[in-house]
Amino acid sequence: MIKNYSPVQTSGARLATCAALCGTLIALSPLTALAQRGATGPAAHADVEPINNLPNPYETQRDWGTLPDGRSWGSVSAVNVDVDGVHIWAGDRCGANSCAESDVDPIVKLDPSGTVVQAIGAGIFMWPHGMDVDSDGNVWIADAATVTAVGPSPTPSGRGHTVVKLSPEGEVLLTIGTPGVAGAPPTHLTQPNDVLVAPDGSIFVGEGHGAQFEDEAGPDSLSRISKFAPDGTFIKS
Repeated sequence: MIKNYSPVQTSGARLATCAALCGTLIALSPLTALAQRGATGPAAHADVEPINNLPNPYETQRDWGTLPDGRSWGSVSAVNVDVDGVHIWAGDRCGANSCAESDVDPIVKLDPSGTVVQAIGAGIFMWPHGMDVDSDGNVWIADAATVTAVGPSPTPSGRGHTVVKLSPEGEVLLTIGTPGVAGAPPTHLTQPNDVLVAPDGSIFVGEGHGAQFEDEAGPDSLSRISKFAPDGTFIKS
C-alpha cells in the first residue's frame, strides 16, 4: 500500500538527525534530533544509576510529527535522514509494537514540519528495527521477528528475519534472508536489528537479539555482522 500526502511548505530545514524514544518521535531544537528507546537490560544492571548532568543545548519537543488517519506513534524503532538532507524517514511498529496483524504502512516520510508526505511498507514487515537510506534514496529496513512481535501470527506467515530494500515509492527491490524463517547466511538471517549500506553499495547486516539480555554468551547467543554485495550476494560474516 502506497499513500502520498501533500507536503506543507516551510522555511528552512530544522531536521538533522532523528531516532525514536518511548514510542513517540521527539524533536530537539535548534537542530532536530531523536533518541531511541533503550531496551531493558538484565536485572543485575537495574541498580546502576545513570549520570546525566552535562549541559544540554537542545530543547525537547515531544510527539513531533503527525501520522495519517489519526494514528498514534507506537514503538518507533527506526529513523534516518533522506538523501535530500531535509526529509526524515521513520519506522513505526504499526502503533502496537508489532505489524503482525496490521495493514497500515509502518514506514513514513516526514517533511520539516512533521507532516507525512509518503507512507509505504504495508503487509511486508513483522517488527521493523533498523533502517538506512542509500545514496539513491532507497530505504532499507531490518525486519526482526521476536516472540513478542509474532504474537498470534507464527513466523511462517512470511514476515521477519529479513532485510528489505524499498524504493522511495515502496516497491520491494531486494530481500536478504528468507521471510519468516530464522537461520544463517547465505540464505537466512535471525532477527536482524540493523542494516548499513556503504558508499560502494556493500550491505552490512547486524544480528544480535539472541544475546541482548545476557551477561554471558550462551549456546543460543548470536552476535553476527554479515557483508553482502550490492545485489544481495553473501560475502562473509
